[in-house]
Amino acid sequence: MGILFEAPVVYTEIIIILILFLVSVSAVALKKLNFPYTVGLVIIGMAAGFLAGFFEISGSVSGFTVSPYIIFYVFLPPLVFRSAFKIDKRVILKTIRPILLLAVPGLIISAFIIGIIADAATPLNLAAALIFGALISATDPVAVISLFKELGVSRRLTMLVEGESLFNDASAIVMFNLFLAVWFIGINPFGYIASNLSQFIIDILLSFGGGILTGLTIGAVLVLMMSYIRNNPLVQATLSIIIAYSAFIVSEIYLHVSGVIAVVSAGLVFGWFVQNQIKRDESKRLEEFWDFAGFITNSMLFFLVGITAYGFFGNFNFDKLFFAGLLVVIMTVFFARAVVVFGLIPLSNMFGKKGSRPVGLKDMTVIFWGGLRGAVALALALSIPLDFEFRDLIISYTLAVALVTIIISGGTMKWLTTRIGLEKISFMDKIMELFARLEAKSEGKKMLLSVGPEAGISDEILTSCIEDYDQEIINTKKSISSLWREHGKDLTSERKIVWLYSLSIEHQAYHDLYEQGFITEPVFSQIEHIIDSKYDDILSGAIPPEWPGHDSAMISLYNGISGILDRFLPDMIISRHFRRNRLTLQYDFEAAIMIVSAHVSGKVSEISGDLQVESTAAEECIKYYNERRDVSLKYIEEYNRLYPDLSLLVQDYFAGMTSLSGEALAVERLARGGEINEKMLFMLKEEIEKKRRDALLKLTG
Repeated sequence: MGILFEAPVVYTEIIIILILFLVSVSAVALKKLNFPYTVGLVIIGMAAGFLAGFFEISGSVSGFTVSPYIIFYVFLPPLVFRSAFKIDKRVILKTIRPILLLAVPGLIISAFIIGIIADAATPLNLAAALIFGALISATDPVAVISLFKELGVSRRLTMLVEGESLFNDASAIVMFNLFLAVWFIGINPFGYIASNLSQFIIDILLSFGGGILTGLTIGAVLVLMMSYIRNNPLVQATLSIIIAYSAFIVSEIYLHVSGVIAVVSAGLVFGWFVQNQIKRDESKRLEEFWDFAGFITNSMLFFLVGITAYGFFGNFNFDKLFFAGLLVVIMTVFFARAVVVFGLIPLSNMFGKKGSRPVGLKDMTVIFWGGLRGAVALALALSIPLDFEFRDLIISYTLAVALVTIIISGGTMKWLTTRIGLEKISFMDKIMELFARLEAKSEGKKMLLSVGPEAGISDEILTSCIEDYDQEIINTKKSISSLWREHGKDLTSERKIVWLYSLSIEHQAYHDLYEQGFITEPVFSQIEHIIDSKYDDILSGAIPPEWPGHDSAMISLYNGISGILDRFLPDMIISRHFRRNRLTLQYDFEAAIMIVSAHVSGKVSEISGDLQVESTAAEECIKYYNERRDVSLKYIEEYNRLYPDLSLLVQDYFAGMTSLSGEALAVERLARGGEINEKMLFMLKEEIEKKRRDALLKLTG
């Protein structure tokens, strides 16, 4: 335990228990006080360090501080992995340009700005100042991200802040190591960089590229193993831990490439697997496991940062020169952040895709103020060699900047978002929320009518519940009408609302078909892409939205391979296999479109009649979905004529999926009622799952 903590084993166990108890109580208390959790933990950690001096365990607590090895090899891999695997891949792809601008050139610019000013205004020499500039430019917005979720900030802004943090950690580590090497050599940093610029760029590319390749390889290999493990969440969770830590350790220790980028890459692979390749209940358990791991890791880390800050500052000799330099450093960190955010993001907006939404000034303000410093900056500062002349000064500056940004920036983020109007719910959001409530109430009423009599609910109770639902539905419709009158009937807004409503119904319908096994993963992935594209079109005012003509990666792969084989090897078994798969995917896709388009058309017609929506807005939407349904219907009719045998096979598959979905629902209902035990539930679910796999295998050959 000497490597980790300077405390006896028993004391260490007691302190860990006390910390876990304290952070659990703090989580509840801080939530009730409406105070950012991680910010509160840093303050509580500092208070704990102070109060421990009055008890016998003060020596144990003061020794129970965070080290660079603990941060890098214990805390960082699970934190980065969790963020990467839970991140919204589609949103981050749309924001990748500003994210990479902030994370790579932005960090380099920030490091040089801070380094040059710190060299002129503090006791640090140029090499030491650049080392500090590199490490302090790494952002750690954990406190901000958790607050964003509570405030309902847009996914796009959340991805910008979180995505930058994921990638700029790697940039900071590369820059830090470069400037540290310059210090060891003892030459002028600018002269060294100028004479070795090409090598510097190559080193960054190799570090990033090697990390990506390592993470993808480790993630793919272990995910392939996990694909053969079903209904065993404990083993799946264990393998996911192995993915996170092995990606980091192999990259950093053995291959000397970016461990952070490797963990990000592995996390993205694992996230794809969780979302697309395992059952929903299994993916939910894995997400819950990593939520728990994130809570424990973040809680311990920020609490220990507080203790470390108190312990270090308690033994540091302060003077007027230190405080003058610290003030300059803090102001410079904020200045450099402003230059990067307000300089590079507008540049990204200028070269953005035509029709894409630019990052606005309000979002830029939040990104600027949300650039908190934390774990990575502190770990790099603590990893500076003991014989480094300015080590203690850099650590003190780093701790001070981290505390200022975490406590002040993190603590005022809610005030800022409210002040600039990001927390304010727009008319569009309000009306869509009411539409969602109306849909939920309608579905609840239908479920009660279908299940109530079978469940033995008396007519009196059933009638009373239905009347309550009817009243809630009426009240919701009145709220929608009232909100509309309040804002005035603007046809442009009304068109957007009708189309967004239809898109939400469409997305949910496809998701239901996927969950029930009616459509396969490649087809669902293609449909998700179409939904996202249509959503962007609607928000940008392109109504009716275009129907994207390009396929998802998986369908494009099938079509490409099938086309090549049909041309050169038309009679080979493998050619027939790919041709069959391609035709099956196309049928699956068109059948889903036909079913869902009819469903959405009916829903829009129903809602427009109930709420007196402007007839042209609703009619336009209904016509769009009816036309798309007709296109799919004609395709299927032609398909049945050209491929009668395959058509019968596909129809047999759909019929089987329908019956198996009914079986699965019945089994779950019997298990909830206690009519079958856990063993029988597992056996029956395995049997149903095997039938699904066999049906899919029969269909695809």
